[in-house]
Amino acid sequence: MNLYDYFMRSAKRTPGRIALVYQDRRWTYGELAASVQSLAQSLDAAGVRPGDRVLTISRNRPELWVLFWAVQRLSAALVPLNPQMDGADVAYCIEDTEPAAVFCDDGGASVMTSLPPGHRAPPLVLTSADIHAPRPLAGTTPARPARARSAPRGDDMALMLYTSGVTGPPKGVPRSHCNEIFSSFAHIVQNHGQFSETSLALSPWSHTMGIRTLLTATILSGTLVVPSSCQPSHLLESIARDGVSVLYGVPWIFHQLLLEDPSGRVLRQLKNVGYAGAPMPASVTQQVFAVMRPEHFVNHYGSTEVYTYSVCAELDQKPGSAGKPGVHTETRIVSLNGGEEETLPGEVGQLWVRMTSPEAFRGYWNRADATRQAVVDGWFKTGDLVLRDDDGDLWVKGRVDDRIQIGGRTIWINEIEQALATAPGVADAAVVAVPNAQGDPHLIAYVVAAAAPAAIRQWVEHDRRLYHARPQLFFVEDLPRQSGKLLTRKLAPQQS
Repeated sequence: MNLYDYFMRSAKRTPGRIALVYQDRRWTYGELAASVQSLAQSLDAAGVRPGDRVLTISRNRPELWVLFWAVQRLSAALVPLNPQMDGADVAYCIEDTEPAAVFCDDGGASVMTSLPPGHRAPPLVLTSADIHAPRPLAGTTPARPARARSAPRGDDMALMLYTSGVTGPPKGVPRSHCNEIFSSFAHIVQNHGQFSETSLALSPWSHTMGIRTLLTATILSGTLVVPSSCQPSHLLESIARDGVSVLYGVPWIFHQLLLEDPSGRVLRQLKNVGYAGAPMPASVTQQVFAVMRPEHFVNHYGSTEVYTYSVCAELDQKPGSAGKPGVHTETRIVSLNGGEEETLPGEVGQLWVRMTSPEAFRGYWNRADATRQAVVDGWFKTGDLVLRDDDGDLWVKGRVDDRIQIGGRTIWINEIEQALATAPGVADAAVVAVPNAQGDPHLIAYVVAAAAPAAIRQWVEHDRRLYHARPQLFFVEDLPRQSGKLLTRKLAPQQS
């Protein structure tokens, strides 16, 4: 059981079907299979061996798609980094991964030039030209002799995704072939996937959501449309021109698309939509139903470590709910009072997920300390605070460190963020807790304004949801995000 076999099954089943669209170019499965085979031969000749890591710093591009499958063909593992990573994080990942090769698009090449002095130099650096016209990639004989190749096994590493490092350095999360196959089929079942659909590759392939879109589209002989820009107007153009019917992304992008197409003229073309990565404000959920009118609308709740925690497909009845455990998932909610006592319905606790799920990783790369902290007696401690209602549905309240006390009241930071994000004139918002002069927690809100700051301040002062929190507002041009997720640690310099 390996990913490459699923790719080749689609290539043989539907060789003439369009697999990939980028700008005005289209490639069939048959054409891409030939490109994958040719690149795999070149990488093999250059010395890439089974078990090696091939690191990438690239936006979603056709070259990255071909490289992904060529690496699987060689029984190696892809390590896709988000091109928005700064030089220090990239240098850390290169040192941690020890890649046999690195692929950079134009933006990735710029990141490589910004790496700190003394960083590890990869033995082979690939460019887009190497992917488009495979040729001998190294002018010398490989330092390591080739060895007999066999098909990847299910427990071999297929890729490694780095967590975004929201509060600290990135952590590598190895994902096996079995992990990715079971996660992809769970996604197909839980999101009502069908053969030959056309999906928008909106989430970066350095993120678990983006990888899932890539893999499920390939398994189902679908078409993947790769946008060259994430500007809402461009995305709407791609949806209309290329017949996109499936969209899977973070809540923020739904909000932006609805602002761009408030009548739903283009968005109603989408039949199957889902979100993940962050809570979606109830007002945005209601807009999706009212404007887009999708046949299926799902909230997928999970992580890089364990793809599915739970899924809610009843958002019209329970907007914001994370729903019930996924098809492979067993969960428990553990009390915050210490020990391993489970909570009662309506009580907030930390979500734990059983590691027997075939979607679950087996530990962090080179971080036994982090693994020991996160995995206890066969359960993954997610760090998320949730409650279960009387129907058995989960509701996410925030992270363990997102709950603070102000004036004797419990304040949930994510609820304050959601309230701000839906305020008139607010394009984006993030809230962090910092100690004040007396050492007590104090909320700072970073706001990207689309209206006069004075009007936003007035709205905040009169909104009852924010009365006890009283966040201090700072207006900024943008917020540091990767794959739609806020990088809290990048806000730290502004807090001072």
